[in-house]
Amino acid sequence: MKRHAAIVMAGTTFGLVGCAVARSSTPATPLISGARTLVCQASTRPSVTVKPELLDEIRMSEPGDRSLTSKAFRFRVLYSDDRYDGRTVVAYVYSASTGKLLAETLFQFDRQQAVANQFRGGHGFTGLHYVYAPDSDSELQYICSFD
Repeated sequence: MKRHAAIVMAGTTFGLVGCAVARSSTPATPLISGARTLVCQASTRPSVTVKPELLDEIRMSEPGDRSLTSKAFRFRVLYSDDRYDGRTVVAYVYSASTGKLLAETLFQFDRQQAVANQFRGGHGFTGLHYVYAPDSDSELQYICSFD
């Protein structure tokens, strides 16, 4: 009985590997065509009891490094396309008063699949992120997507 279970398990495992190999043999689709633009929107508010206001947005159609600054935060986005590390977006949030890094989030992209977020809500591939200032009640919210 135990041998039979081991053979079934091995067969299932090899079957899955075979499917994965067959799937990966499809031609690669570019993640970002020439018309795709990275768009990151940042909103701030002095307190969670106040409605957030759009600070601004960062738009990049090519790899680059851009930032926005408010009274409490500096929001920085680094978009890179490295031959070895692949395509990545890193979002940084710094305290405007101290310059200390408050949050850093890395997003890595598969070159063979389109960028997608499995959740609904229009919050791009990042989802909606919240970062709070350590020296006040201020909050920064951001999302990033590809147009």
